Amino acid sequence: MDSNPSDINPLNRIVWRTAISGRLERFAVLLNDPEAQKYFGEDFVTKLSAKIERLFRLILVLGAIYAILMLSLFAAQDPNKTEFQILGYSFKNLGHYKEFLLFVAALLSPISSGISAYHRYLSEIRKVALKKLFPNPQVLEFAAHIYSDGYADPLIKDSQAAHIRPHGFTVFLVAAFGIVFLAVLIALLASSFILQIAVIYDVASNPSSSPFINGFIVVFSLGAIALSWLIGLLQLPLPEVDLGAYTKLSELRQSNQQQYQETMKRLSADSARREQAWSIGSAVAIFVFTYSAIAIFLFSQVQLSLWPLLFKSIPGIAFAIIVATFVASRIKRTVYRNYFRKYPEGTDPEFNLFSRATKIIGISRLGLTFITSIAYSLMVITGR
Repeated sequence: MDSNPSDINPLNRIVWRTAISGRLERFAVLLNDPEAQKYFGEDFVTKLSAKIERLFRLILVLGAIYAILMLSLFAAQDPNKTEFQILGYSFKNLGHYKEFLLFVAALLSPISSGISAYHRYLSEIRKVALKKLFPNPQVLEFAAHIYSDGYADPLIKDSQAAHIRPHGFTVFLVAAFGIVFLAVLIALLASSFILQIAVIYDVASNPSSSPFINGFIVVFSLGAIALSWLIGLLQLPLPEVDLGAYTKLSELRQSNQQQYQETMKRLSADSARREQAWSIGSAVAIFVFTYSAIAIFLFSQVQLSLWPLLFKSIPGIAFAIIVATFVASRIKRTVYRNYFRKYPEGTDPEFNLFSRATKIIGISRLGLTFITSIAYSLMVITGR
């Protein structure tokens, strides 16, 4: 199969995708198979929507139970208040059951997060199935309300109407709504995190059970909360390395040597520019971080004023850039020379060893920059 040289992306290109992106793409391809289409029709979407609704109700119930437990534990921190009331119901002496309530709340946290992640996955599958069921986007916009809820549609004006553009006041209201909604969401996340830490700290500092049980509950709660936050982070777009360019280069090398050489020159020039910019940026970032950390750690032990300390960091930045560019380029040249000597043209068809050599160069550059920054910082700050 011939490869278009202009379509070949840089080697080891970083792309950001969610964990479910690959499965959704495979599902979209599967829907085009005539044999598989009979399994993913309207009946499939209806049953899937029913399951999504059940999961959503379960998430609401678990969230409500978790909120009640954490709020009751937060209210129990007041030693003068022995009774906690919610929705007309009174709960007395909650402080005697703090460990048990915290254990139940901590157990619910990762379970609720896992169910929420699965609910999101099924919702995305439904979106792909609906696009296949209703190929017309205009029809899909309205038919989708049979199977899913679109709460933003009543609030946002239709931008597809002919001869109409949004008024400035409307744009202002929509922007204000988005900013306020984002601020409320951030405040809820921050308050939830602070509430969790405050409750765990209170249980740890004011135990109502034996030290062994209290320590176990505290450690388990911290681990469960960290697990629930990690589940949320795993749903965000994460980096992955696109190795498709290696396959295209192998095909191009076998089909057209001239285009292969031209493509390699183009990729090398692009890679050199990006590598130089990344080397300078990483060198500055590593030196600033290292110099600041050492200065903060030794500032009370070494008699130095702030401005001379900042002034002496300027040559260090230049020194780190020189190491990251000039010295690292020498290492790069040596590694590549050894690679091409051991593996001539065509003896590494999958470019696996070339990728390993590239990683060695990157790690060497970061390591040299870090060591140089530490040495320069200690020499300047301590005066040795």
